[in-house]
Amino acid sequence: MERADEIDAAIGAWTATRDIDDILETMTRARVPAGRIYSAKDIAADPHYAARGMIEQIVTRDGLSLKVPAVVPKLGESPGTLRTLAPTPGEHTEAVLLRLGYTPSDIARLRAEKVI
Repeated sequence: MERADEIDAAIGAWTATRDIDDILETMTRARVPAGRIYSAKDIAADPHYAARGMIEQIVTRDGLSLKVPAVVPKLGESPGTLRTLAPTPGEHTEAVLLRLGYTPSDIARLRAEKVI
């Protein structure tokens, strides 16, 4: 740990002069575990992620087709799925407030006062 900053600087200088494929090939030849750090774009385009079902295609309420992360981890007997779309802002406000004991007139007042 005493020289961690020095080591990080040396690794940074070395990687700054190479592309990722060269770095990974060099690390593989040296038998050093290494892997690409993916962006969201990389993940969405990666065939392995697709093959594992890690990206799901959904259609939003306004008809937009969208790739989104799937349920993780993938469990053999209960892999999980996306069953509903995320709620729109405020979609469940009334139900939550009713459950918390607010009356319909309380909720109407909060709406009129632009609190909700």
